[in-house]
Amino acid sequence: MNKILPFVLCVLLIGCKVLKAQNSDDPQLWLITANISVSKKISRDTISLVSLPNYQSDKEFHQTSQTTANATITAVVENQAENQFAEFFYSSDGDEPVSMHVSGKGTHTSSDRVSESINGKLYSADKRTDHVSGEALHDADIQFIYSEDYKMASVSVKIIARGKSNAQNYFGEWKDYNSAIEDYLIWCDGGCDYSNDKNCIITKTGTGYTASWSSNENEKAATSNGIQYQTTETNLQITIIPYKESENPVITLNGCTNPGIGEKQTVTATAKPEGGSFKFWLEPSDIITLAANDATATLTGLKAGRGILRVEYTTPDGKIEQTSKEASCVTIDCYNEGKAIPQIALFDVNGKKNSGILTVTVKGEPENVAEIVSFVPENPGVLSAVGTGSEVMLQAVNTGKTTLQAKTECGANTGPAVMVEVVNCDDETIATLERIKKAALENLAVVTKKLQSVAGSEEFIKARDELVSSTRELLAKAGLAIIASGKSPTKAISAATKVADKGSALSEIIASSTPEELKNNIGKPVSGDAFEEIVQNRFEGITGEVWGKTLSAIFAADEVQKASKKFGDNIGQLLKHEEVIKEILELYEKTHRDVQAITALQQRCARQKDNTDDQDIPLAELKPIPKEQTPQSKPTPKPETPTIEQPQNNEPLAEAPESDDDILVDPEPPVIPPRMVGLPYEPADCGCNTTKNLSVKSSDFSMMGAGLHNLNECVKNFSNNVLPDYQLALKELSELTETLSATLKTDADAFLVQAKESQPQLDAIVARIKAYDNAEQVFLNQMEKCPESITSGMDILQSVEKITIESIKTNY
Repeated sequence: MNKILPFVLCVLLIGCKVLKAQNSDDPQLWLITANISVSKKISRDTISLVSLPNYQSDKEFHQTSQTTANATITAVVENQAENQFAEFFYSSDGDEPVSMHVSGKGTHTSSDRVSESINGKLYSADKRTDHVSGEALHDADIQFIYSEDYKMASVSVKIIARGKSNAQNYFGEWKDYNSAIEDYLIWCDGGCDYSNDKNCIITKTGTGYTASWSSNENEKAATSNGIQYQTTETNLQITIIPYKESENPVITLNGCTNPGIGEKQTVTATAKPEGGSFKFWLEPSDIITLAANDATATLTGLKAGRGILRVEYTTPDGKIEQTSKEASCVTIDCYNEGKAIPQIALFDVNGKKNSGILTVTVKGEPENVAEIVSFVPENPGVLSAVGTGSEVMLQAVNTGKTTLQAKTECGANTGPAVMVEVVNCDDETIATLERIKKAALENLAVVTKKLQSVAGSEEFIKARDELVSSTRELLAKAGLAIIASGKSPTKAISAATKVADKGSALSEIIASSTPEELKNNIGKPVSGDAFEEIVQNRFEGITGEVWGKTLSAIFAADEVQKASKKFGDNIGQLLKHEEVIKEILELYEKTHRDVQAITALQQRCARQKDNTDDQDIPLAELKPIPKEQTPQSKPTPKPETPTIEQPQNNEPLAEAPESDDDILVDPEPPVIPPRMVGLPYEPADCGCNTTKNLSVKSSDFSMMGAGLHNLNECVKNFSNNVLPDYQLALKELSELTETLSATLKTDADAFLVQAKESQPQLDAIVARIKAYDNAEQVFLNQMEKCPESITSGMDILQSVEKITIESIKTNY
């Protein structure tokens, strides 16, 4: 700076109060814009020799440095001159500006080498290289005077720089001494006095004032270590115009701020009102290098990290506005810890729809790198991808394969491209289904063999066949129907009807006979013949006939009772086997459903594209093969009837196949036509008039078992309640007619008295027999279709054998 400046400033400051006191109440505001740049170079190269007897010391000094700085200052100030129309005076030392904005940068690089050799051998040395850079402080000194007698201009800006010092020291061995440099001060200043510097141009224009100055100084100076050379170049430009307040600034920043390492990207700032200055900077500044030129900045990725790019805009009148944008530089190393990305399955092992979402780790820098890149599948019809934190969430769209590539915000690829596959079922599910199907087929083979064992047992066949014959025997011996083989039953007159008719006739004869008729006949000469005639014609014949019919009916009723018991025993025996078969059928049907469900799942897994609806394929009944034997079903009273066990996958199976090819199970059970079977399916029913269409199913077996049970209860009710009273009435009638017959043979008079007295008992017995007759007619109507119906039911039981014959083929 010109040496006259301190004196001038001192004079100005003394007169400042006077000048300012003369300002008007509403002073004119002025906008000062100053641009200054400074470049300074220093160099020194010297050698010093010291000679002593037997010793020679050589010392070398090498030094270079370069300092560059530039700054822009905009300030709104008041003119402090007394005559403001012709002169201008402003000193920041005397008055604070209305507003001020300072932007600028500076760098300093220096290199120092000092070494000493004794007798040609290196004895000691120091090497040091410093490099710092920084930004201007937001304050500056401004001095400007324009008057008729004196003109001068100067500015001064401080730049605070930071950097690093790399040093080495030698004293027998080299050692490094590196350190950080903090708060290194770089001056960016300069000024001139119009009176003694021809390069200092300060003028008054039509709108304000201007000043320009350039200086190029070369100096040579002696130092203790030799001659030092210094070159300094300074340029200063100042304009002062009346201040007109502008609108509030608006600034926008456009461009990509996420370059990859080594990648360059350009960002551009725009602002209103135009004509101001821009300042770019990065926080932190070590992840991306920044080269700014007015409203444009070039970013080059340096190392992985996150930061913020800031830009500040200063309007021509000093107003300031800032905006910022996140900046980053990313690297992606691998996905899923370097392992292949697992398949994304649309369905699980039970056929239920999965979410189709797979979250995969992303390894890279900076932290949470997945949030600042986009993940782009080559085929978006297969999946979509969204990064969160240090993971990427993959959402399946449809089956297929595609590569996934991470891209920076600028569109550049980063990290490897990885393959992702969306499948209906993953490999593990397919293998699991194959294992389960094998176990289900083995189970089906074992269950079918058990079904074959029970359905083909002698006990079951005997009970099945005897039930049909015992039904016919029951109806035949009961006298309710005459059963012809393969023909419909025909009604017949029952024994009860005949007994009741004869008993009623005897009662009518007793009622119409009188003592006088007997006495007159007895008193005749041929009384003996007459008595015999009366007995024969009126009493003895009918009484004997009643007695005989009664005895015959008693024997027949006993046969019915025996046939009823045999029928009940056969039904009971059949129901025991039917219950076992039903339980085996339930297990068979369940196992078959398992095989069908697994096969359906395997077919779905095999499809590459899912064109079906969203219906799940349920596999609720398919449970894993238990490791321990399941409990047996409830035991039957007969120990020879096999119990039912759930086949175990972890236990050796009887005659188990040696390979998968040995199991050849038909995927569909045999088609067995259903039959119409009439049975009392409700507990309140009796007989075989209610029909249902039944087939070889566990549910139909359960229904038929309930019908046979109800039919047995119906027969029991008849044989245990209705039939015993009938048998008792027959016995009482037999005893009464036998007593009357005995009395009649000895004393007709006494017989008549006895007969008259017994007539109410006789009528009551006849009424009971007639009631039984009505009951048996009802029973007949209910039971007449049972032989044919039970035959159809037994045909269904017999057709169980077809399951074992036609539905499974093995090579055991």
